[in-house]
Amino acid sequence: MNFEQLKRFLAAGAVSGAMIAGAVYAGEPGPVEVSLSQVQAQAGDTVILDFDFVGNGDSRGWEGDINYDATGIANIDLSDCLEGSNTFIPSCTFPSDGDHTGGVIRIGIFTDPDPLADFTGQIVVELDGSLDAGDVIEFSWSALEANSPDAPVEATAGSITIVEETGPDLVVDPDFGPVPLGEGAAGDTLAAGGNVANNGSEAGTFSCSLDDATGVFGVSPDLGDVTVDAGDDVDFEISCALPGDADEGDTFAADLNCSGDLEGTHELTCGVEVSDPEPNLVVNPPFGPVPLGNGSAGDTLSANGSVVNEGTADGNFSCSLTDDGGGVFSVSPDLSDITLGPDEGADFSVSCALPADGEEGDSFSGTIMCEGDLNGTHELSCGVSEFEPLPVPTMQKWSLILFALMMLIAGGIGVRFFRA
Repeated sequence: MNFEQLKRFLAAGAVSGAMIAGAVYAGEPGPVEVSLSQVQAQAGDTVILDFDFVGNGDSRGWEGDINYDATGIANIDLSDCLEGSNTFIPSCTFPSDGDHTGGVIRIGIFTDPDPLADFTGQIVVELDGSLDAGDVIEFSWSALEANSPDAPVEATAGSITIVEETGPDLVVDPDFGPVPLGEGAAGDTLAAGGNVANNGSEAGTFSCSLDDATGVFGVSPDLGDVTVDAGDDVDFEISCALPGDADEGDTFAADLNCSGDLEGTHELTCGVEVSDPEPNLVVNPPFGPVPLGNGSAGDTLSANGSVVNEGTADGNFSCSLTDDGGGVFSVSPDLSDITLGPDEGADFSVSCALPADGEEGDSFSGTIMCEGDLNGTHELSCGVSEFEPLPVPTMQKWSLILFALMMLIAGGIGVRFFRA
């Protein structure tokens, strides 16, 4: 039974299930949707047009014609036209001359008792190479009908557009040339992603090798003898493993050389970052109270100090002396507008000249205030105290008796000496 016979069979009411369904159907069925894909190809390619069918959940029969110009087509294979469908009686044929040259493909499908399910079939078109770039083979729909029950049909046409044969066209990202991987701390691993895409019409092959005398660079996956199909791409990653014993400012370089359909060189670089230089001025004694002690009127009391730059950049500071005690304090040398390079230092001394007419208990205070890269205040103090003589012990009675005895003994010895 062909599809025309099936239609007459259904129309005559031979299938009672279809008649009953038509009698009891009360609502307006939704549309059945059919579509063909739109593809690009070279003139001699074999192309697959997807035939998509979307049922409405009600209709169990559908038919339609695909119309096309057979020019440029060597053959059309319909063996997978209804692949995946649940049709009970499939029909996808050339109704005119029995082959593709008639320019019509007729499709008819029917199932019972379930409605037609969604599916995607394939129409394989073999081109003969005679068309030019820019030519288009249109595949349009006609004679569309959905039935059991009847329903509207929404159709989308398909096409094959002929494009120029370009061969492989491999494009790499990042481009050939400098590829800085950046800077990091010693022991860090720096990485950057890459991609090779084939924008051409044929597969392309390339091979890349790493020229790295430093041994810190790597490429993953290996890019030796890689084939990229037309329209496909390949991802890769370049890495730099900074040595753990590297010093600040160390740099590393290598080349990633590619040949074949992708030819050029990536110039890889990475390095160990350098900390931002900054001064670090340290003063001794630390900022805060600096007692110079007590002395007699007229004495000069003093203490030594120093400033050292432990940073990595020049440091500048300026200190000023404020004397609340009548001019007794001094700083030598002057500490105004001082610049110290890295690891440089400066010594100084602070003195307190106690007044000659100072009295016991007099105290004096002052400050050394520093600004700039050395910021803080020394709080100076000194004072006058009376000299207290050491006490002289006096002899007790028993000491005097002992002393007298010693003198008598010494005198007796002396008399005997002279008599002799």
